[in-house]
Amino acid sequence: GRSWFARPPITVDNNGISKINDMRYHTPRGALMLATDYGLIESYDDGVTWQSFQTPIVPKSAPISAIAVHPRRSETFWMTTGNQMYRTQDGGITWKQIILPTSLQVSMLRVDPQNPLTMYAGLTQ
Repeated sequence: GRSWFARPPITVDNNGISKINDMRYHTPRGALMLATDYGLIESYDDGVTWQSFQTPIVPKSAPISAIAVHPRRSETFWMTTGNQMYRTQDGGITWKQIILPTSLQVSMLRVDPQNPLTMYAGLTQ
């Protein structure tokens, strides 16, 4: 925290981002990934520019609330919207939808780094 850099407001395709719900640095991709009210977005230049990440959720149609990255398989990660989770095992080319057994919304998602078959989800109403 000794140095900080101011960045302009985040925009994607001329759309402003008003809410960031979650953030992960994906080391193998070299990308900062944000779960936002616009959708899943990423930056490869430390937040100077941003682009949409192709997902089954059309940008601006539903907020992405949480993201998680597999600790050993760089092409596997998850995102959530509402009570639905999506998983990709090929870096976002294909996605599998998982309906969670709750009506509550997922607000936090973490993968156990010692046992990636175990995931933790924080829920809100």
